[in-house]
Amino acid sequence: MHWLTNSPQGFVVILVLGTAIGLIGYTIPSVLAWIGHARHRRGIALLNLTLGWTVLGWIVALVWVLFDEHGNDPEWP
Repeated sequence: MHWLTNSPQGFVVILVLGTAIGLIGYTIPSVLAWIGHARHRRGIALLNLTLGWTVLGWIVALVWVLFDEHGNDPEWP
């Protein structure tokens, strides 16, 4: 574990893992909207991608996807 915190290679590993975890967390509302076939999934994704970097924008996108009506048609626009 010492090499992870005190070496350049460890720094890169931590940086890559942190970036991957951050991106996964950042896109959770968009992924939930697309997987759940939310009626407003494009709007949710647009909000998430443009204002998701703010905590408030991310929370609004997440609440929107959780309370949005989900269509039964997977081809819903």
